[in-house]
Amino acid sequence: MKNPKSNQSNGIFNLISQGGIFDNFINAVEIDESTFEPLPYFDYSAFDETYDDKRLKINVNPFSNKKAVFLPGVKVSVQVTAEKKSSSNAFSSHIYTIKLSHASFKWEVLRTFKDLLDNNKLLSKMVSQNLGRNCLDIPPEQIKPDWPLFPKDNDHLISNELMSKRCQEIAEYLEKILLYPPFRDHQSTLELVGVSPLTFIHDTGPSLNESYVLKSVHNDNRVCRKFRLKYAKRWYILKETCLLYITHKRSSFVGYVMLIDTGFTVNKKKRVRAYHGLEIKNLQYTLFLKFRNSYEQNKWYEKIEVCRVTSGKHFNDKSLLPNGSFVPVRRKQLCKWYINAAAYMEHVMSALNNAKEEIFITDWMLSPELFLKRPTEDLQYRLDKILLKKSREGVKIYIMLFKEVKFTVSLWSSRAKKKLTQNSNDPNIKVFRHPEHSPYGVFLWSHHEKMVIIDQSVAFMGGIDLAYARWDDDLHRFLYLSDLILVFDSRMTSQSSAKSIMPRFDTISCFRQIIRHSPVYVPKIYIIFWFTSDLSAHYTPS
Repeated sequence: MKNPKSNQSNGIFNLISQGGIFDNFINAVEIDESTFEPLPYFDYSAFDETYDDKRLKINVNPFSNKKAVFLPGVKVSVQVTAEKKSSSNAFSSHIYTIKLSHASFKWEVLRTFKDLLDNNKLLSKMVSQNLGRNCLDIPPEQIKPDWPLFPKDNDHLISNELMSKRCQEIAEYLEKILLYPPFRDHQSTLELVGVSPLTFIHDTGPSLNESYVLKSVHNDNRVCRKFRLKYAKRWYILKETCLLYITHKRSSFVGYVMLIDTGFTVNKKKRVRAYHGLEIKNLQYTLFLKFRNSYEQNKWYEKIEVCRVTSGKHFNDKSLLPNGSFVPVRRKQLCKWYINAAAYMEHVMSALNNAKEEIFITDWMLSPELFLKRPTEDLQYRLDKILLKKSREGVKIYIMLFKEVKFTVSLWSSRAKKKLTQNSNDPNIKVFRHPEHSPYGVFLWSHHEKMVIIDQSVAFMGGIDLAYARWDDDLHRFLYLSDLILVFDSRMTSQSSAKSIMPRFDTISCFRQIIRHSPVYVPKIYIIFWFTSDLSAHYTPS
């Protein structure tokens, strides 16, 4: 039963509003300089920013710590409009639509006066700590024209006739705080305008929506309902083909990327302690997001649904994916074909040496001691030495190997993992063996993909493992001879036969020096840019 006192109160407000008494009072309010709070630039030297090229490097995947959020030397333009919220009383606030543009990026956010006021309080506190006095204590004659001026009057004191002027004042205020680096790079300001270190990256596309969202810490609905598990606060970013979150607002460390695929769906759901939620699914993952109110829920639902049927339709609509593919057809791509592995491995070596941020490798078999350039005995051309060097330079290296069933075939994947990860002081090399062969695992299947992807910009794919017995050139040698002479029986041509003689020698480097095999004719391909992004998405679905 409703409280009659509250109904009576609402009736009084409605009577006041209908009678025009409140409007007459508002019209008498005049906005002058005394209604603004100055926000001084406490350090003008901050305008002269020095940028590190590596710190500001914008690549396909620039997930590096302490990356600057905004593009250097580019102004942020702001336009503001206001719409009065529907309410049953006269003291209703407005919703401000803030449209921003930065270089070629354009986006908009919806904010209330309280959001602007809270951000200004934090910036004012920072100014007071640097100047040693309150911003409100600054005399009017000392206020400089280039300082941001925050309008202090609440929305309910502003008449409809003066609201357009209020919007212009808010736009000028925002442009000035976004011009000054200490104000612009403040975490509160970044949240206010809805940006993050992953916003202004051309090759990842525009951000369709960004904000803090509560995510379920477990995917099992029954566990959430029974034990009422807590929700973790994360900054979520909706891109054209994926939904991702970063763990810390300024670190740009990506916690998880949820790709739009043929199984991608979004539905409104309710859970215990989460009356406004969204359940998002794809072929690998189920995500539940909790929102404070239905407005935020509907906003995210509409944005994700529009993304699914527009930019994501080429990954979600099966009719647009020929032959059961997971990505659409890409035309006019830059590609290079290889016939033999000699040039292929040498170009892989060059690409690995040019890696700046990350390397993806997947193989059926991988030999860490493989020399990618021949003939040579120089260790700088050896695969494990190249990967170790790049990892020490800060490049993240992820390797997925086929975890073989040992009694059927021996690929030495365990040894390869141990060899590549034996340096515990260098955690940038991650090796994953797949799949598991537990009683509930997979036995009659193996992934046979061979890919090398560098910085998500250059990719090599085809039928050549980075392993022994794969290197070949136009001469099609039947034996690889070196200083050590070994004689193989004509029946010893398989990898298992080769392994049987290995214990006679101290290291695997002896085995590398002579290998018997048939010539390998497998087409390989070298790809640049868009198709590379598709391969990267295929490499990292889980």
